[in-house]
Amino acid sequence: MPFNKHSHLLFNYLLNYLQLSKKTLDIISLYRNYFIEINGKQGQFEEDINLLSETPLRVQNGYVIVNPRDSDSLSKSGFDWKNFQHYKIGSHSNLTVTTTRRNKQMIKTNMTQISHHIYAAAFNFVDNVSETPFTLELTGYLLEAEYKATILQAWDNSIKYPGKRGSNKLYLTLLGSGVFGNPIDVICNCSL
Repeated sequence: MPFNKHSHLLFNYLLNYLQLSKKTLDIISLYRNYFIEINGKQGQFEEDINLLSETPLRVQNGYVIVNPRDSDSLSKSGFDWKNFQHYKIGSHSNLTVTTTRRNKQMIKTNMTQISHHIYAAAFNFVDNVSETPFTLELTGYLLEAEYKATILQAWDNSIKYPGKRGSNKLYLTLLGSGVFGNPIDVICNCSL
């Protein structure tokens, strides 16, 4: 198989402990992102999922790019940043958990655990987004929209799968925290 950026990233993601905390279930839905049909093509092998496609934000290889000049022009663009309909989340419902980590190794599970999983966009203030008053305000809108959409999706899953163990539970994580460097106070204000 010739080198493919996306398949290489999939392999690296499996081994990257910064991406996977012990409580997250990113790995189960990651497989699905790569193998479901998106815009008539298989997964993300040719095109990235872009949850911010309805905004003028520049997204490259899955990361939002905003330098100080971009921040200024975006703030003056006239775009309605407060309209939460522009910000999307991804949802995987009723997924079988197929693998887990034990002693730093990936192993196959007994495939009896089911999960519902939401994925969302966040600004990477450490590497790709300059921290300005505008980008901090914008990340607040983005995160608030994503938290609200996540709660609605969890409610929907509890209705669709009432007999499934765990379908009446929701665990919110600190979107954009850790290696992305979103300020904790901004995240917490959005998730209340």
